[in-house]
Amino acid sequence: MPEKINKENFRRILTATLAVPIVFIGICAISLAFLTNHLLEIIQMEHRSVELLAASNEWEKLIVDMETGFRGYKMTGDPRFLEPYNQAEPQIDPKFTNLSQLTDGNSAQSNTLKSVKKLVDEWRNSARESIPTGKYGSEPGALDQALSRKALMDSIRNQLGILIENEGKLLNERSAEYITAKQEVFVFEMVTLGLVALLTGLYVRRQMQNLAESYEDSLRETATQKEWLRVTLSSIGDAVIVTDINGQTTFMNAEAERMTGWQWQDAKGRALRSIFRIINEETRHSVDDPVEKVFKEKRVVGLANHTILLSKNGIEWPIEDSAAPIYGPDQVMVGVVLVFHDATEMRRAQKILKTYAEDLEKKVLARTVELQRSINELEAFSYTVSHDLRAPLRAMQGYSTALLEDFSDKWGEQERDFLSRISKAAGRLDILIRDLLTYSKVSKEHQAIVPVNLDRLVHDILTQYPTFQDPALKFEVQRPLAAVLGHESGLTQVISNILTNAVKFISPDRPPRIKVWTESREFTVRLWIEDNGIGIDPVNHSRIFKMFEQIEGKKYEGTGIGLAIAKKAVESMQGTIGLESSLGNGTKMWIELLKAKNT
Repeated sequence: MPEKINKENFRRILTATLAVPIVFIGICAISLAFLTNHLLEIIQMEHRSVELLAASNEWEKLIVDMETGFRGYKMTGDPRFLEPYNQAEPQIDPKFTNLSQLTDGNSAQSNTLKSVKKLVDEWRNSARESIPTGKYGSEPGALDQALSRKALMDSIRNQLGILIENEGKLLNERSAEYITAKQEVFVFEMVTLGLVALLTGLYVRRQMQNLAESYEDSLRETATQKEWLRVTLSSIGDAVIVTDINGQTTFMNAEAERMTGWQWQDAKGRALRSIFRIINEETRHSVDDPVEKVFKEKRVVGLANHTILLSKNGIEWPIEDSAAPIYGPDQVMVGVVLVFHDATEMRRAQKILKTYAEDLEKKVLARTVELQRSINELEAFSYTVSHDLRAPLRAMQGYSTALLEDFSDKWGEQERDFLSRISKAAGRLDILIRDLLTYSKVSKEHQAIVPVNLDRLVHDILTQYPTFQDPALKFEVQRPLAAVLGHESGLTQVISNILTNAVKFISPDRPPRIKVWTESREFTVRLWIEDNGIGIDPVNHSRIFKMFEQIEGKKYEGTGIGLAIAKKAVESMQGTIGLESSLGNGTKMWIELLKAKNT
């Protein structure tokens, strides 16, 4: 028999009747709050990635504008070309600060951005130093500086490309995580709704006889719970449509009404395919109904890319969505929940990135053509120097020599001195021009790297060059010398130049002593050439490989180009060159090259 209802029993039964669903709903509400908070965090991370991509491309455009203005000015000398440079320059650091804030929390992206900033600052410093010199001319080193800045800009673009590509991957991962999180939220809500309704109904039915007087209140409480869940679904920012097992619409929130153009009163009970009409953005063909696919495969499915929702009022919405099955307590599918959102901003960002990439490719191609034109002009200038400028020098030297030899008895001591100076000056200038042409040739030549027998090469240089035949010279070669990878002509020029310097820069009170040996390392070979000459102050070590740098120019003749040519030739063989020296203690020059196989 039903338990007699009195005030105390009523309170006890009522409390028990209400406690179970209330506790369950509270747990669900806490879980929903946690999931919703997680969803909001993902959205924030998505927005940060979009902002970072846009800011990166904007920063890259500023850098390209600076480079375009700078190159235009250097090619023409017209200050008007510097307007993009001057406009972009003050924006670089503020934009970088913004990018740094956007990469907070991602050490890899932050480190990449710092590397890019370091390269940008290096390029800006080089550009600032080059602007006062005006347009490109014949000044030495102009080509090297331009190539150096080009290499910096290539590195900047490469590093920025890596940053943008990595952030794009992060954005895709977060979008996928966002979709998954939405599915979890809505599936959780729908399952919760079903469970709460079922548990409440069963429990209330069991208590019907004992709670006849409280039946109306129990129904009201159940309706309140359903309304609360409905309001929760309606308040979610994404569009939500729920269908029953037959594919007919049973729920639609306000966002779904806005995007489909259907009001809930008109859509209720209709087949989803008549409300949710989707096509492919590119082909304009119909797309498979995601709800039918869920019924067939009984799993969560997502729309293909480039999907368009055709609204009832004619608006086309680019969308991203997913559909998930809803299961009852007996694990039988009772319906499908469809969740989708407006992807207009995402599509717009993707198109902007594509446009930026295409524009950048066009600019790189145009600048490559300009660079090739500059190289051709420099080659033409080298030809002019070689054939047109050296001819008058040879004439000056020849005529002055002829006057000294044929009319020596008719000239006074002062006249002979003047003619001798003219001849020597013409000779030095001719040597300088030859060295400059050699440097230019080494800079643009690209010879294949092959095994070179250093032992034979050094022997040939010491026995064939007249400079090294003086009996006072003493050479100590620690044979065998290891073989290296390089090209013989370049190595001949480098080694003979270093040996010539070793013989030249010697104190008059001591005979030259020169030692040559090799030192094998894991992948390289280092060739050492040591002399007992005057030595070089460490403060000048960085200068001697630069063009026209003569540390002892007043005491010893030379053009100041020899070691610059040597450095360029060694670098063309993927090697390095350096020295160890101090004043009065001689010099140890070294050349490090890749080791030849089987050595």
